[in-house]
Amino acid sequence: NIVQKADRGEALFQQVIGVATESVTVTGTAYELVQIQVAGRCEFVKATAAGNTSPGTGLVASETAGQCEDIDSSDLCLPFAICLEDGSGSATADTKAYLINPLNL
Repeated sequence: NIVQKADRGEALFQQVIGVATESVTVTGTAYELVQIQVAGRCEFVKATAAGNTSPGTGLVASETAGQCEDIDSSDLCLPFAICLEDGSGSATADTKAYLINPLNL
């Protein structure tokens, strides 16, 4: 499969399937291998509103590519995770979540 960073501002990239388990830098049109965790407990999710992400709430893509936020009533995409514990900041991958594999991968 080919994946992109989730981005709520881009219609084609709104549905999140999981969380990359490592950092990857792609240059030009080349592709890089990366592992994506799609199910189970994940302790390294980046949340846009970390410090304000509600445990027990579904998570969806945010307008900041590669980060997530709480689902709200206007969201059309399936949540990809349930927040377990809020993180410390928006640029820090420390929000804990249970990934629910919304696309049955």
